[in-house]
Parts: sequence; structure tokens; C-alpha cells
Amino acid sequence: MFRLVFTGVGWLRQESMEGVRSTQLVQEFTGMGRKAVPRQYVVQREDHLAIAATAAIPIVDLGRLSQPDDNRDEVVKLQQAMETWGLFLVTNHGIEGALMDDMMNVSREFFHQPLEEKQKYTNLIDGKHFQPEGYGNDQVKYDTQILDWLDRLYLKVDPADERNLSVWPKHPESFRDVLDEFIIKCDGVKNSLLPSMAKLLKLDEDYFVRQFSDRPTTVARFNYYPQCPRPDLVYGIKPYSGATILTILMVDNDVGGLQVLKGGVWYDVPTKPHTLLINLGDHMEIMSNGIFKSPVHRVITNPEKERISVVMFYLLNLEKEIELALELIDEKHPARYKKVKIMDYLAGLFEHFLQGTRVIDTYLSYIRMEGSMEDVRSTLLVQELAGMRSKAVPRQYIVQREDQPTIAATASVPIVDLGRLSQPDGDANEAVKLRQAMESWGLFMVTNHGIEDALMDNMMNVSREFFQQPLGEKQKYTNLIDGKHFQLEGYGNDQVKSDTQILDWLDRLYLKVDPADERNLSVWPKHPESFRDVLDEFLIKCDGVKNSLLPSMAKLLKLDEDYFVRQFSDRPTTIARFNYYPQCPRPDLVYGIKPHSDATILTILMVDNDVDGLQVLKDGVWYDVPTKPHTLLINLGDHMEIMSNGIFKSSVHRVMTNPEKERISVVLFYFMNLEKEIEPALELIDERHPARYKRVKIMDYLAGLFEHFLQGTRVIDTKIIFAGKAEGGHPNNSSSLQKDPRTRTLMADESWRSPAIVQELAAAGVEEPPSQYVLGEKDRSDELVAAELPEPIPVVDLSRLAGADEVAKLRAALQNWGFFLLTNHGVEASLMDDVLNLAREFFNQPIERKRKFSNLIDGKNFQVEGYGTDRVVTQDQILDWSDRLFLRVEPTEERNLAFWPDHPESFRDVLNEYASGTKRIRDDIIQAMSKLLELDEDYFFDRLNKAPALARFNYYPPCPRPDLVFGVRPHSDGSLLTILLVDEDVGGLQIQRDGKWYNVQVAPHTLLINLGDTMEVLCNGIFRSPVHRVVTNAEEDRISLAMFYSVNDEKDIGPAAGLLDENRPARYRKVSVGEFRAGIIGKFSRRERYIDSLKI
Repeated sequence: MFRLVFTGVGWLRQESMEGVRSTQLVQEFTGMGRKAVPRQYVVQREDHLAIAATAAIPIVDLGRLSQPDDNRDEVVKLQQAMETWGLFLVTNHGIEGALMDDMMNVSREFFHQPLEEKQKYTNLIDGKHFQPEGYGNDQVKYDTQILDWLDRLYLKVDPADERNLSVWPKHPESFRDVLDEFIIKCDGVKNSLLPSMAKLLKLDEDYFVRQFSDRPTTVARFNYYPQCPRPDLVYGIKPYSGATILTILMVDNDVGGLQVLKGGVWYDVPTKPHTLLINLGDHMEIMSNGIFKSPVHRVITNPEKERISVVMFYLLNLEKEIELALELIDEKHPARYKKVKIMDYLAGLFEHFLQGTRVIDTYLSYIRMEGSMEDVRSTLLVQELAGMRSKAVPRQYIVQREDQPTIAATASVPIVDLGRLSQPDGDANEAVKLRQAMESWGLFMVTNHGIEDALMDNMMNVSREFFQQPLGEKQKYTNLIDGKHFQLEGYGNDQVKSDTQILDWLDRLYLKVDPADERNLSVWPKHPESFRDVLDEFLIKCDGVKNSLLPSMAKLLKLDEDYFVRQFSDRPTTIARFNYYPQCPRPDLVYGIKPHSDATILTILMVDNDVDGLQVLKDGVWYDVPTKPHTLLINLGDHMEIMSNGIFKSSVHRVMTNPEKERISVVLFYFMNLEKEIEPALELIDERHPARYKRVKIMDYLAGLFEHFLQGTRVIDTKIIFAGKAEGGHPNNSSSLQKDPRTRTLMADESWRSPAIVQELAAAGVEEPPSQYVLGEKDRSDELVAAELPEPIPVVDLSRLAGADEVAKLRAALQNWGFFLLTNHGVEASLMDDVLNLAREFFNQPIERKRKFSNLIDGKNFQVEGYGTDRVVTQDQILDWSDRLFLRVEPTEERNLAFWPDHPESFRDVLNEYASGTKRIRDDIIQAMSKLLELDEDYFFDRLNKAPALARFNYYPPCPRPDLVFGVRPHSDGSLLTILLVDEDVGGLQIQRDGKWYNVQVAPHTLLINLGDTMEVLCNGIFRSPVHRVVTNAEEDRISLAMFYSVNDEKDIGPAAGLLDENRPARYRKVSVGEFRAGIIGKFSRRERYIDSLKI
């Protein structure tokens, strides 16, 4: 069910005065200039705000509507607005622009006063007892309550004798007078609208006016939405519908924010100077018996501008009851809502608000029966959604976080040459490929299949032409009879059976093509004109492909060659499905088709020649299925797996979407006669090979198919009677796909490979790090607490390195620590400050801007360079609490500037200048080390020619539990040398010496020099590569920049020959640079040191 949160007029319920919690006023919080929001304002991840679509919100001219003889157009617009939107804009309403400006200005002046002045009108009596009227926040009842990003002033304005003037502001001085005049004018607008509304329902013209004749209630609410640093994480007001007859709203002329829900999609409500916005409320929906709609709406925030609105809520006398107009009820139109006392309705309002539900839904008296044809729900066509160019997707398409699409691997999907396979004597090589494909993949590509390229292109082209027609033309073939009764055949979406169902991002055309005498030609498109003829020809050709494959499949099982062909001899069924996948703005959140296996004997699939999307699951890993022009893809189905007693595999597959391109596929599903039963072939069963599957009627099998599909499970797994391994086959899918079939579904794949950006986790206000970041008990034994060093870390003055004293310090540092501080290094302090400041600016940008430089190609293929997190190799890998930007800076001709941020604008130039300075430092230190080792001065420089240098910018967000996670786990660098620039005032780096951890203190504008494993190997262990780690901070973020200098890729890494003799044997074995790097990556994820494996 779609969750709603109602704020409306909760002022009417007088809560117990005990247990009320107060919160800081949002306006005061934003005045602090923070870039994060407190966690109590951050909504749950699945409720994060998505970008809304745009549409023409109805606009009604009230002046014309009120003219008896010239209002037909306005009446039509009003009717459409009230029945489909429940919300509309009103122009020519009779309220002067100057009065509207005055009302907005005095409201703004009130909120801009000092806090002390506003708190004279507080809604907290004695600073703790909440009352609805006055200035402040909404009531806070629970610690877990998600708050709205606004402050407000609530005033009861009618009945006038019930006004509490102690909470009516005296400043600005004109506030009360302006409000009084504005109330009178808005009351006139309301009274002008009500008769037209009544006439639309064919009620007496004064029907609604009479309801307001006996002490109605009106409340004025002034909303102030300060600028918000994270508008993607919070609501100004969460989704709700108003508990009113109607609401009149005046908003800022130039700051949007209001959004309305229509047909499952959020739409922006535009601002238009000096217009009013009219919202129908729940009470109007009840009184109209559901003919008029109470809209669900919300307010989003703005990162740059404040926003103010003035709202007038109109209710009947609170002692009355709300009930449907009797004139709207008869046998054909039963009452949809129960009669209810207004006070009872309002009494449950705030609790429903906290639960994210609506009171009105609890008063339904006419509910469609579950499972009846009336229960079919329709959704917008996905192609129409995509055409709106929204940057977000409706929530009913978004899969749960643990099921969201993840990076797929690449592998060689089997390719079978059907021409060779079909030769009289058979081609042994093709038969071997076919067996491997059917036993291990359940899916393979077919070439040389006998279908002309021109026919395949024609079939794809007429399919594309069909989907590109206007919606009205396609809906002639709709799968919704009378717009509501679902049938499988035809054009549309899949059936929607529940509000919680996750939908697929595709539209489709389903046609039954065999038996030919059962074709329903009313849903076979007439346009394009050649569609039917092309499809007929394509069907004949594909039937030939199927009949060529079946004998080879039977022979592989040592069955009669015609075994499977015979199964298709008695009125088999064939279904053609044409799938259209529009471009999708968030392919990381939705599926084109969810993971599933086909309930067929086999499936023949033709896909776009140049748009990928299909993925197959093999041994628990998802693989991309490549496109190859004019090939066919063959999928084995569940029925083939059953008949082969599990020797052949029914593949689990899914379809991903594409943010830039549409994708089309044509699929033919082949079944036996639907009245038959399926069971394992008797020839495949004996004492050693018992039946693995029960006999089952095909109709019974198909009956449960859709429910299993929605649940992410497979029907075939319910038919298993022997869970062993089929002879020559694969483990059954229940065990190979589902470690625990009770809790694991087909969609629960490998989301662990794509962890969240840590900065986003921190901004969301998580109280506990996700489990994949939390260290095991064993690793927390020292509680990440380090001691202070018993002696200072060595400090080397680079400008004096030619002197004996500095050389001695350098030698001691290299032999005892492998780590030292460098001063007088020649890099200007201002340049060091600039590079860190620009790094901070980069990380503080919106996530969308940073993701332009993502280290995931196409959102899935990991590469070292770019912005993101480190590679996740194994599911049990403990992750680090850091994000990073990795850039190759040397050799300069190999720089990939696509990953070098172009914002901040000076980023590239500053980094280039800084890299030049650190390269000079590297050379000076390396030269000094050569002398200390008594090696030829060119020894290291020979290995540095064309050698890579990488810049890594590390961002460590504040962490709620620094006692449980690492910023970077313990490790030693794989480099020759590392030069590190860190925050001067935020510690975190720790070094291990003699088994103990010590904090590293850094003096301003010094650099840290770290030896890497490469250097330790080259110098045969004379100098050491230190083990170090980074711990996190609960309150402050931290940034560092590491420059990693390595050796030329063509060189081997091994002890220098000049350091070896009989008395000094090699302590490490020699390896290639490639092997060295691969070893470091593999060991790092397991918190091991690769260098230890090289020791002799």
C-alpha cells in the first residue's frame, strides 16, 4: 500500500500534556549553516524524494465560472479538476494582488523576527506542554517520529468568538488587519465555488453553502520552509490529504515546492503570480460519495531559497457528522463511505499521520471483492511515463534495496551453429557445445539458423513501429476489457494484483499464435499494415528452428530422436510476446523484467542488435548476455528441466533497463498441449536416477506462475521430490539459487557488490553502520584506541638532506619506522591548502554531479579510476567507512581526463601543480635512499621511467559508531613510495609498531612519507613498509590526499642484486608487477599482506 503521512489540521486534537517533546525550530537550525540535516528529519531510504513529473494543472477562471450564461468551458475544467486531480488553480478570484502581496509580506516579516519575539506566541505552554495553536513545530510524540522541515504559525480564525488573540502576532503591526481582510476575501472565494461544485453533482445549488451556515471552523496556517541543505532526504511536509471540505492556498510567487499525486505519479504544482490554489479535502470526497477526489500532496524543500505559504482550512461545525449526500446514492451507486462524526474523524488524525496512512480509508463501506474482475488495477503505460522525461521513477517500480540491480559479470555465453548441428552425421563439436550450454547455462545463442536477416529486421521494425504509434492507436488492442477487466492477450502492462506489487519497466503485446484456430485477431495489430504477414512468416521460420533443435536435445539425453517432437504433435500452444523497454532514468532501481525462469519447453528470443539488457544467473552470479546481430537466443524452460529429470537446466534470467536507449525484443514461448501433463521421461529414471520432479498438469503449473513471479520464486521448486544432483546435470535450483528457500528469492542476488556511497549514509543520519561495515568481535578487541607515541615520529628537513644529520635521521626513520614527516619540502602552504579545499568542495557536491566521474562503467563494471568506493570482492568483506576519488596522474599521456572533475573549476590545474611538486619530492627522497643503500644512483630512477603515479582523495564522513568500523582497514601500501597530505585538525591515522597502534600527529603543512611494499622488497627488507590504518570520527569529516608512486609496469619486483651476497641472501622472491598488483588487491579485501607471501 502506498504510504501517506497526514499533517493537515491535527491542531484539533487536544493531546495529553505529558510526554510532549520539543525540537529545535528549523529556521534556527538552518541559521547555523550546516550541510547536513539531523537524523530525525531524514526519511527512510525507500521514501527518499524522487524528482516529479510536469503536467498542466487545471486552471479555472472564477469570474467566468460565476457568470450564469457564459461559463460552459470553466464548468468543464472544474469538473475535470475535481474528479481527476482534486486540486486546481484559480484566477480572476476577486482578491486584489496588493492584498495578496501584503499578506505574504507580513507573514515573511513575522518569520524574520528574532526568535525571542516569535516565541511570545509559542505553541509550547511553559516550554513543554503542546497546544495546536501558536508558533513552533508540529507535536513530537515519539523519538522515532520523522519530522517535517518547516516552522508554522497556527491560528483559529472562525468562529470569530473562539479566536485566541494571545497567539495572534502584534508584530508586524498590520498583521492582524491584513489577515482579517484576507479571511473575508477568501471566504468570498469559497462561497463562489461551492454552488458550482454542488451543481456538478446535480445537487441543490446551495447544498454545500448550507453546510457552512452553522458555526463552521476555519483555521489559518502560515508555513515557513527554510533553505534545506539536503532536499533529497527530507520533506517540507510529508505526503497527506487534508481533513477539510476544501482548502485555499496562497504560495510564494517564485518558489515552487508543492507536488500532487495523480495516477501513482508525483507532479510539480507550478507557481503563478497572484493565483490561488484550491485543494479538496477528505470531507468533500466523502460527501460526494467519491466522485470528487481529495488529493494526496506533499511539499519538498529548496537548497537555496526559503518558501512561505498561507493556508486556509475550511471545516464544518465540529459537532456535526459527515455523510454522503443522499441524492448520490441508489442501487447502482451504493454508499462508499460510512457516516462519521467530525470529532471522531479528527481524533485519529495524528496517529494516522504517524503511521503514514489516511483516516478516510478507514471509513470505506463499499470495498471491491478481492479476486473479482472489479479488483483489476490499471497503471500508466511505461512508455507514457518515460515520455514525461522525469528524472525519477514512480515508487511502485522501485525494488527493495536488497533486490536492486547490481553489477553483472561477463563470460562467453555458448554459441551453437545450427547448420552444422543439423548435418546428417551431426557435428560432434556443436553437439558438445549444445550439451554444455543446456547442462550448465540453460541458455545459448544460435547462428546459421536459416532465418533471413531481412525477415528478422522486418519483424523488429514492425514491432518498433507498433510501439511508436500514438497511445490511442495502440489501445485499440488493450488487455483491459472496458478499461478494467484484465486479459492476458493484448497490449498493456502485466496484471496488477496488489498495491504493494513491484512493477516492471516495460509495456508488452501478448498474442496467442498457436493453435492457429484459437487466434484472437481482434488484438492482432492492423498497423503497421505488414505486421500480421511478417509475424506469420517469422513464426514459420522459428518453428523450423525449434524442430531442428529438439532432435539434437533428445539425442543428448539418449532418448528417441523424435521424443520431444512427438510432444508437440497434438495442438501445442505458442505465445508471441513483444516487449518494449523505454529509456529509464534510474536503471539502478528498477527491472525491465524481474528475475524468473520460463514455464515452457523452450523459448526463442530475438533482441535488438545493439542494446544489451538481458542477464542470466549461473552458479549464483549474474552474467550479461551480449547482443550479436541476427542471432537467436534459445532459453530452456521449466518444462524441459522437468522432462529431462534435471539434466538440462531452466535458466533464471532478468532484463535491465537503459538510461539512454529504448530496447525491443520478440519472444516466442513454446508449450505442449495445455491439457497434458509433464513429468520426467521414463527412460531417464532408474534405481540410480530416481525421479526428481512430480508429474503435474500443465494448467495447474501455469495457474500458480504469476503469483510465484511476483514473490520472486519459481513454481518448479515446489515440484521437486528428490533434491540430489542429476546424473550429468546441475544441482537443483532450489539449492543453487536459494541458500534458504524460505527467505531468499530470485531477486536476492548480489547487491552486496554495490555498496552505498558512505557520504550518503552519513547524511541520512544512520545511527548504526550497515552490517557490512561493522568489524567482528575479534577485530574490536583493542576498541580501535591507540596510544600516544613513546617517541616523536621522525621529522626530516628536505632542504638539509645533503647534511649528515638529516641523512642519519632519514636512515633511522626508514629502518625503524618506514614512515616520517617531511618539512621544508618546497610545496607552498597555500597550494597544500588549495588542493585540500578543492577536494572538500568536490565531495560536498550533490551526488549526481559526483557520479559523472563514477568508477562503475555503465553503473556496473568496476574500474580503479574514478569516484566511488573500493571494489567489493567477497560477500563477507568488511567495508571501509570512506569514499574516494582515484586518478592516474603519471604518465601524463595516460591521464583519463574523463574522471578528472571539471568542478570546482580550478581542480585540474591545482592538482597538476601539486603533482609536479610531489614528483620532485619523490625524486629527492629516492636519490637519498639510493645512497643510503649504496646502490647505483640510477637504480630506482631506471624503474621510475614511465612509471604510474596515482592520486587518491579520501573522504571519511562522520561515523555514528567509530568504535565499530575502520576508515581504512590495517594495511601496508603496495607502492614504492607514498606522499600523504592530511587534514591538520582532524586526526585519524594510526601506525603499528612492535604490535601496538599509535596515533600519528601532524604539524601544519608537513607531508607524511610512507614506504611501500615494493620498496621493502627491492631493498631486501633493509627498509620497512609500515602497517597503518585510519579510524573514524563521530563529529567531523576528514579528507586526505595520497600520491602513490610505483615502478614501471615492465619491470620485475625483486631484491636489488647489489644488496645480495652469500651473507645476505634474498628474503623475497621475484614477481612481475602484474602478479604483484593482483596479489595486493586479493589480499587487501581479506585484510592480509601480500608481501608476506613473497618471503623466502
